[in-house]
Amino acid sequence: MGRQARGRYKKNTYKRNLRPCLMKISAIKKRSETHALTKDDIVHSIYTRLDLPKYKSTEVTEPLPEIIKRTLAKGNDVLISKFGRFSFKEKREWMGRNPPADEKTLLRDRRVVRFISSAILRNRIYEKI
Repeated sequence: MGRQARGRYKKNTYKRNLRPCLMKISAIKKRSETHALTKDDIVHSIYTRLDLPKYKSTEVTEPLPEIIKRTLAKGNDVLISKFGRFSFKEKREWMGRNPPADEKTLLRDRRVVRFISSAILRNRIYEKI
């Protein structure tokens, strides 16, 4: 019972060893092919790269999504250089369809947030493919 099977890790050790750094996105694939970068991953990356305490790293990371949400709520675009732009698109009303019920319904006009990646980000993504 005291011996652990080869290839198994204690839960905390496994997570600590595989937390990706923002600059080492390839480490995400080791954890899972469909893993999304989470706020916790960003906090850990700041913690390891800048040698800040965990609570300071969290304090640095927490306001960013709130700032983006507030800016978008005011109707302004958010531009992050070398990354991309969050902006609004006006969608006019259109006839939609509910496939299970085979009903046609009128969908009202609305504003949606869209993300447009910068040329630098696009080039980095397409280099990997």
